[in-house]
Amino acid sequence: MNVRAAQKPTRSFGAAPTAAWQSLRAVIPWQADSRPELPAGELAYAFMVAQPASAFMGGEQDPAAEVRAATRRAKHVIKTRRAILRRQARRG
Repeated sequence: MNVRAAQKPTRSFGAAPTAAWQSLRAVIPWQADSRPELPAGELAYAFMVAQPASAFMGGEQDPAAEVRAATRRAKHVIKTRRAILRRQARRG
């Protein structure tokens, strides 16, 4: 969506997609100078697991703080699972 918005700045995506996009960008900044500890794909997965699409339907509140907290929790679960799998692979 960042690319599409850059191509045509007047473009409108609608309320729900824009809310989801802005919340995702609160977790994974667009073209950030520093890279997050986890790959962007895993952060996006954690974001999707933590936030159902219904969270962005309707309502005018900014869910960014809640999204960041839920994504942090999901990221912790992913890191824990990854560590368990690595230990199992070493033993196996």
